[in-house]
Amino acid sequence: MSNTSRWLIGSVMVIVLGAVFLSNGLLPTVAKGLPRVKNNFLTTIGKIMPSGQDPKYLFQIQNGLAVIGVEESKDFAEDHALSLYTANSKTGSLTPLVKRDLSGPGHNISFEVGEFSKVLRVETMTQWEGYDDRYADYIRIDDGTLAFTTRYQNGQAVILTHDGTSLDITLAPKEGCDSNSVEPARTVNITGVIVNGKELSFKKSYPVTCSISEMMSAGFYPDIQEPWYSGDLTAQGAEYAYVSLPFGASLRIDLKKFSAEAITLIEN
Repeated sequence: MSNTSRWLIGSVMVIVLGAVFLSNGLLPTVAKGLPRVKNNFLTTIGKIMPSGQDPKYLFQIQNGLAVIGVEESKDFAEDHALSLYTANSKTGSLTPLVKRDLSGPGHNISFEVGEFSKVLRVETMTQWEGYDDRYADYIRIDDGTLAFTTRYQNGQAVILTHDGTSLDITLAPKEGCDSNSVEPARTVNITGVIVNGKELSFKKSYPVTCSISEMMSAGFYPDIQEPWYSGDLTAQGAEYAYVSLPFGASLRIDLKKFSAEAITLIEN
């Protein structure tokens, strides 16, 4: 489908959503990437939303389910938040998933399902004086459950969370570029990754050149990439997420085991 066709369908859906939700007192102001949604589906969703909670984001997935985003805001900016729910049009149920802080000076929210992907990726980005903090919530499109969450901190750290367990991943040595805040940029040998405070060592070290921000008076490692996850299982039933590192190596994370011991270092 061409970009023009996608834009036209998207425009029609915004109009349809507006008409249906207005009839229920609900108006989504953003309808990114929405597939074609039937009016009776939206009417049902509108009825099961709690009083006073108006959906601003709605993304229909499979099996009569939709992921709904409600922006909650009180009188002060620090109370601004996004709550995500899975709504079931067949049972009339609403299941809370996560809540994200939107109290920073700027934020952006996006919903995306990649081609052949089995998960909806909801990204919530907040900005604080040049630092980006990006949450990505991966929601299974067949049952609306939350697979896991990633928190991506300016390319310097990735935190994966699943069922209350977190894996905090950074490059080793810790803070190797931090003090290199002005030119000339120095080279640091990466020896491994630090996961929850414990180093997993590579077979060899990898030289990288620090990135420098004189404005922030800080130095940074080259960016770790955001995790990649499709929701597919291997033939053996394993489920993996992957993180690419800035020198050709990568990490494979077993989501069913979800521990530091479940991380495999993949080197060239």
